[in-house]
Formats: sequence, structure tokens, C-alpha cells
Amino acid sequence: MNQKTLTALRGSIKKWERIGAGTGRDKGAANCPLCKRFGEECYIDEENELCPVAFRSGAKGCQRTPYTTWKLTVGGRFYADYEKGVKAKTLEQRRAARVELKFLKSLLPK
Repeated sequence: MNQKTLTALRGSIKKWERIGAGTGRDKGAANCPLCKRFGEECYIDEENELCPVAFRSGAKGCQRTPYTTWKLTVGGRFYADYEKGVKAKTLEQRRAARVELKFLKSLLPK
């Protein structure tokens, strides 16, 4: 993992630390450093690099990751509140955010 990707991963981890604590908001790709780095295709062609989330899950767009559970816990509000972002307000939502956080931390190099 190169330094730019590691920096983006650490930024995504910070985002989910805040969400899990109930202080941050999820705005999907709009406030995800990994999504900003890798874009919709989860791949940077000129660097021949795949997003570490897509690499681990084998899917684009955070499919087959704990993020899908998070989206289910916030339900329709996710898309209705996309501009201002979604906070983890319930215990179930905070748990889902912490599972996403644990997943992202597992992507850090040993």
C-alpha cells in the first residue's frame, strides 16, 4: 500500500471513529477519503492500484462489507439526508459503525 492510499485509509478510519462515537456524519463517498482517492471504479489505472476495501471484499462500492449493514440501519434516511449526512443515533447504528471501523482498521498494513 503506497503512502497516498495509507493516508486515505487513515482518513476513512477517522471518519468512522467519529460516526461510531455519534459525533460524525456519513455522507457516503462525499466524505470518504478512500472514495475520493479511488473514485467510483475503486481503481487508479495510472498507478495500477485497487482500493483496499474493494481488494478485500472483491466488490466495488463497499459491497460485501460492513458498510452495507450500516446503510440498512439508517434506512431511507441515508438518501434523504445525503447532503447533510447521517449520524449514528441509535445503539444499533453505533454498533454498525463500529463494525465498519473494525473492518477498515483490519486493512492497515501489519
